[in-house]
Amino acid sequence: MGNPGLRVAFNACMHYMYRPRHPVHNWIVPKRLDFQTMRLLVKILKSKKYTGKHYGVPMQKALGTKFPERGRKRAGLSNGSIRHLVDSLRFFGFVYVDDEKKIRITEAGERFLLGIEEPELFLRQMIKWQFPNPGQVNVTDIRIRPFIAILTLLSELWYLTRTEMYMYLYDLKGPKDISKAIEKIKSFRRGKLEKKKDERNLDRYTDYLVRILAKTGLFSIDGMTLFILDEKKEDVKSILKFQNLEPVSYDSLDHFYKYYGNPIIPELPQEKVSELRTKIESLVQENKLLKRRLYTLELPGFDEIDRVIDNYEKISKTWDPPLFFEWNTKLAFESLGGFHDVVWNGSVDDAGNPKHVALGGVPDLIVRSSSYTLVVECTLRRGVNQWNYEHRSVTEHVEKIYEKEKTAERDVFGLFIAEKINPRTINTFWGNVRDQGSVTIVPLSKDCFIELLQFHKEAGGLTTSDFKSLIKLFEKSLLETQNPKEWKESFLNIIDRWKKGVVRDKLILRRIVYLHKKVREYAQEHIGNLNVELPEDIIWSVCKASPLFEERRELRDSLDFASRFGLMKRNGNYTWSPIDDFEISIARLRKSLMM
Repeated sequence: MGNPGLRVAFNACMHYMYRPRHPVHNWIVPKRLDFQTMRLLVKILKSKKYTGKHYGVPMQKALGTKFPERGRKRAGLSNGSIRHLVDSLRFFGFVYVDDEKKIRITEAGERFLLGIEEPELFLRQMIKWQFPNPGQVNVTDIRIRPFIAILTLLSELWYLTRTEMYMYLYDLKGPKDISKAIEKIKSFRRGKLEKKKDERNLDRYTDYLVRILAKTGLFSIDGMTLFILDEKKEDVKSILKFQNLEPVSYDSLDHFYKYYGNPIIPELPQEKVSELRTKIESLVQENKLLKRRLYTLELPGFDEIDRVIDNYEKISKTWDPPLFFEWNTKLAFESLGGFHDVVWNGSVDDAGNPKHVALGGVPDLIVRSSSYTLVVECTLRRGVNQWNYEHRSVTEHVEKIYEKEKTAERDVFGLFIAEKINPRTINTFWGNVRDQGSVTIVPLSKDCFIELLQFHKEAGGLTTSDFKSLIKLFEKSLLETQNPKEWKESFLNIIDRWKKGVVRDKLILRRIVYLHKKVREYAQEHIGNLNVELPEDIIWSVCKASPLFEERRELRDSLDFASRFGLMKRNGNYTWSPIDDFEISIARLRKSLMM
């Protein structure tokens, strides 16, 4: 290399790549894991142009040009991004850089590329994760297998909270520390130890560690705690029986990755015949228990709404706030009742807890009643960021469902729920309808949506028609206001008028249903003729004890209202109508009240 300038540049690159890293005395895991991009990088590395070739800045730069734009300002990835991806792949044993600084793909990496048996693959790799290892050379003074340590703690403690993890997990340096950590966590739960400040910012690893653990299929997260799935506890016992906390010794980097990159070791519990027999017996017992539970299923009541409201208040304290915001909104619509189809496009684990947010290109939620479809989008983004990331995708998702499902008999609306609604978002939704004739999307803050859930309790339950009447009021206001600001300022008044209307309508319905029942009972018990006509005086004597009729005027109004809709026949006096006619008339009345 004759050019002195090139020599200086080359030496600088080598110094940056192979510079000694600051020693770390606690566990670390890769941050910002993107498995889709990691898999794409392995695919690119398989080329003869890269595999077995020197891994340095020139290769990093070349690799970066192979990646599409995917939301970035320009196509390609920086050298730093490529280094981060390679370090993440080394962590899982999918690739490594050998002693000659050449990049290699392991057999586990080949299997990762194909996506074969992914939970089993990640479980094997995590069982083998250890300190020390040549992929994390800056971690010093630690000799333990972290995954086995986590299983040991959870088997004894049942669960771990986020706080417990950053206080006691990442400082485990050897097998002898496990019993000490268990005692400290128990003392902390009993209030004998105070919460320690996270001065080293270890909590930043928790989100990433939990996502890695979830890939193994052994764990679930309920928002606040990490725990082993019930159906996986026997597997965990078997793993702990055959795997210990001591790290495996290795003579060289190639020797280590021959072991670490082998996708078929160690043997998993489900591959052992004795373990399979135990699992079959366990499944038989679980099946019996499930059958018993099926006979006692109940529809969600107001207790479920209380839990949903409480969950919204705790969203920021969960492992993954955006995920649990979507999930809790799904639970909210299921708890409202009446919606026959609530589809969340995220994914759940084997315990039924949320695992991943809705993927791009589809709505977060699709909620269907008998007469309309509600496309629901949720976000915790605020400010201009909210508008930048959400306004286009939300509109596209709602319009796609509108094109697919809108008919003369079925309406389609959008509902956008956010921590706080940015004015630019409101401007877009207003303008889409007024200027482009698009579908109505109603933006509600989280607090406003919680208010609707609380009113659901207060009103004795909201129907899907009640919810539709609210959406229609927002749509009516959108078409009548002169600008987005005026529309936004009408929101509180809309909700207030809607609440009063719902209370009035439900009272009318309750009074009429009560009248129908009492008139029928009186005619049958006292006269023996269901078709007899009863004067208002008798009906008042029957109904005046009910809190529904505090004044006779309320009875008279209700009788007149019922007569108009054929709910009670009137020939000067009143009589009940047959039940079939009554149900048809009630349906007609509900529709008129909703308009």
